[in-house]
Amino acid sequence: MDAGGDVASDASSCVPFTAKATFRIVGVPDVVDGRVEGADLDGFVTLAEGADGCGMADGVDPVDGRAGIDNRLAAFKPNIDDLLDEPISDLLRARDIQLHVRIEPSDACVRVTVDIDGSVASGEGVVDAAGHVRAALDGRWQTTGLLADTEAWDIGDLSIRVDREMTRAMLAGSQDASPWITITDGEDVPAEVRDSILESIHDLAPNEAGLCQAMSLGFIAEPL
Repeated sequence: MDAGGDVASDASSCVPFTAKATFRIVGVPDVVDGRVEGADLDGFVTLAEGADGCGMADGVDPVDGRAGIDNRLAAFKPNIDDLLDEPISDLLRARDIQLHVRIEPSDACVRVTVDIDGSVASGEGVVDAAGHVRAALDGRWQTTGLLADTEAWDIGDLSIRVDREMTRAMLAGSQDASPWITITDGEDVPAEVRDSILESIHDLAPNEAGLCQAMSLGFIAEPL
């Protein structure tokens, strides 16, 4: 997918810098009145019923006001908390998922490198007027047992936002529905709940075959 919508900026306004920090994923943000942290993973600002995002409206980032934010995981957090044995944020903290983030000056502005569970991804980023760094990352995050005892999650379209002081980060990405089919396939999950989730998780732009198969994710990370 084209993640360029999340990092487009006037390069002349960039003030590059060098920094590094280790973060731990601590949860999934809340959606409040259409505002939610995440990333513009498909390069579209999708309205409700908009074909570009498979009928799922995008959010607005409360940190920097950016429109087109994709984070379907946040929208379904209440449902997920009902499906799993523990709240999603507790499960993520227990997994102790660490992000080793390094920011270095580059010809474009800054280059961001992230090591997630041993998977390394990097890409060119920009710095906005408030000092927030956003970068689309070339690489994938493959992790097992992220929220439940399911098959490995293969998360692509990675993107990160981190503040200049390295005090908070938002890691975003996308995946297909396979793990969710497993999570919602329990005997104690009402059929209407399962069907509602599986029919409503695909919020990113259709693939080349015109099929809606990708779901957006966004995770909050705090420094160790």
